Amino acid sequence: MPDALATAVAAVLAALIGAVEKAAAAKSRAPRRRCAHQRLHFQCVACAGPNICEHARVRSHCCPCGSSALCEHSHQRSRCRLCAGSCFCEHGRERRLCRTCLGSGVCAHGQLRVRCRTCAPVQYAMHLMRNRTTGMLRRAGLAKQHSTNSYLGCSGDEFSTHIARKMAAWNAEPAHAAPELQMTLTSIEIDHIKPCAAADAGEMRAITHFTNTQPLLKTHNRVKSDRWSAADDAYWLAHISHNAAFSGIYWPLACLAVGIRPEHICIYIYIYVYICICIRVHTGSSKVT
Repeated sequence: MPDALATAVAAVLAALIGAVEKAAAAKSRAPRRRCAHQRLHFQCVACAGPNICEHARVRSHCCPCGSSALCEHSHQRSRCRLCAGSCFCEHGRERRLCRTCLGSGVCAHGQLRVRCRTCAPVQYAMHLMRNRTTGMLRRAGLAKQHSTNSYLGCSGDEFSTHIARKMAAWNAEPAHAAPELQMTLTSIEIDHIKPCAAADAGEMRAITHFTNTQPLLKTHNRVKSDRWSAADDAYWLAHISHNAAFSGIYWPLACLAVGIRPEHICIYIYIYVYICICIRVHTGSSKVT
């Protein structure tokens, strides 16, 4: 009889544990309820959600309501430097972003995980484009009023696919079979086909669009610079701007007009380095004599 009772109790406990685990799994899979303002309902100020206090703040972060999560400096207790919050390490940095402490936000390459070229190529590319877009708008005397995805006209994954497709098209050409002409994630820079210097304020939307971007080898990008001509502009408007099907790398006619070709840039660099070495050696021997 005791054995039968123990077996029955164990079966009931197993059933209860299974039911709890099943309910927890269903709750984690279920989408969180959002209001008409696309916010979490319980934290929406406009809807007066249950977590909103009489001061129109989240109750747990409201100082007048005497929230225990806030310190005497009116900051979240764990994120207050003056109170030595738990989010900060002994080096005075946020613990997860501290390279010395090897925080969870730092990858094996010593970079922030979301900005590492190797660990997170999509986030790294979007970080670069975010900075480039802000800089271009600032130089044009404009303020950034929308998200980077809005200016690009695509998502981060679509932008990464766009760059990878152009890299593959470049690498597949027989003229670019040499190792120094092959594009990799570490050898390229994101180039704007029509440079910002050649555009006016009314063209900023077209300049920041993802179809105006392409990967270029670092040396090629330096040589291309902001060279642009009326013929380039006509071709760009007809074939490149807002044309996602254009998969090639565009080299400006303004560069070709002065004899600068992508395939010859490495040779130019070798000649330049050789001349510099010769000048340095000649100068050194003259000083000795």
